Amino acid sequence: MVESVSGSAEPQSIRQALQADMALEARLKLALATLQTDLERERLTAQVNHAKESQQAALSKLDRHLKDQREARTAFSSLAALNSPFAWGPVVVSLIVTLGFFGILSGLLVLWRTPMEASNREAFQLLNIAIGALTAGFATVISFWLGSSQGSRAKDASLAAYPGAPQPTPMNPSPPLPTGPQGTNTMDLNPSRFDACMDIVFEHEGGFANHPDDPGGATNFGITLETLRAWRDDASITAQDVRDLTAKEARSIYRARYWQAMNCDALPAGMDLVVFDFGVNAGPSRAPKMLQRLLGTQVDGVIGPETIAAVEEQPIPTLIDRYSTARLRYYEQLPHFQSFGNGWKRRTELTRRAAINMIR
Repeated sequence: MVESVSGSAEPQSIRQALQADMALEARLKLALATLQTDLERERLTAQVNHAKESQQAALSKLDRHLKDQREARTAFSSLAALNSPFAWGPVVVSLIVTLGFFGILSGLLVLWRTPMEASNREAFQLLNIAIGALTAGFATVISFWLGSSQGSRAKDASLAAYPGAPQPTPMNPSPPLPTGPQGTNTMDLNPSRFDACMDIVFEHEGGFANHPDDPGGATNFGITLETLRAWRDDASITAQDVRDLTAKEARSIYRARYWQAMNCDALPAGMDLVVFDFGVNAGPSRAPKMLQRLLGTQVDGVIGPETIAAVEEQPIPTLIDRYSTARLRYYEQLPHFQSFGNGWKRRTELTRRAAINMIR
């Protein structure tokens, strides 16, 4: 996997490739995450298939048991309709088993209430063995004449054993990444600031809202109805599902569809926040393009080596201010600026201040 993404299997070559192409780190992370997801999906699929096979085996066993009972009753009914003397067979056997069961049970009770001598102790043990065998026969008699709840119990046990949708379990660790000269992981040389930026975005987005003038419709944590449908690949998702969205799932959506999509990990502290926040608010393609227009680089919506190199040549506080100003100009051109303009201006300013604080 590492070789297919980086083009080399040598640790030194991989480190050099990561240093030369900062976007390679994001692609390598994405490739490893994809592989990990595929392995987990295969594991869960195998678990579900095994559970289905176990359930089917249990139901087949139950069906055979019930079929045997039906055949026995059908044979008894047919013999009875023909006035055959063999029709008395089940009756006689049932009487013998029933009388034997209660007779031996009575004997056990009598022996239990009388002083236990050596001879009585041996008789008690024999009767105890006999009552154990007759108990199974008595249960069969009851099942034959009155039916049994065994079918329901077997069904309940089978359904209880079937996990349906297996609960997620911790994934196996990803393959080890290349290490630096001192054994440090090269992926950790530029630790992600996603969590710090995400907390600020959550403060802006708030909870559930369904404003009639908002083109995004129902939103929760800033996640729109259409975004949630695309994330879960389910067109039947409704506004209620958006309302029920958890912060944990929203954080996963933001990381995959915005932070990683815009390669924010490769941007300097502070710059990553303003790009990330604008991408969340206006789209993960528009935010990189605005940055590229300010820098004078190719406007393709992809933050790659050229864009990153141009960012590093700029004074970051100044670039943050310029980006925030361009963001306000974008909002002012929108038809809904009259309804949401004050909120957008306040958000832009708060984000700018937080970004400046990140580089101090």
